[in-house]
Amino acid sequence: MGFINAIISDASNISYITDVITASGKKVHNINNQFKILGVVFSGFQSENPVVVSVKPDDYDFLNLYVFKGVSGATNLKSPTFNQKIIVETAGTVEAPIYYTIIYELVDRDQL
Repeated sequence: MGFINAIISDASNISYITDVITASGKKVHNINNQFKILGVVFSGFQSENPVVVSVKPDDYDFLNLYVFKGVSGATNLKSPTFNQKIIVETAGTVEAPIYYTIIYELVDRDQL
């Protein structure tokens, strides 16, 4: 479990995605609007094999914004960015469900 500490400019623009990972692979969440990721919370544990879950914008293979390291349950949070979609990708063997919640704020173009 974890928490999110963020500054919100307008609470009516806040939304979230909650999902579960049960197998290795990629999930794409289309937002189709400019937005800012406020935080990501992961919940899950791997007993034998390490698994890495990365949250990244669009199709940037080199940019992982939030990373879950399955054995320790540690999270590594970096600065949020603006995107059109969010990709959640898993590397390694998923032994047990990994739950995640991504909180984001829709951003007016004037705020960019």
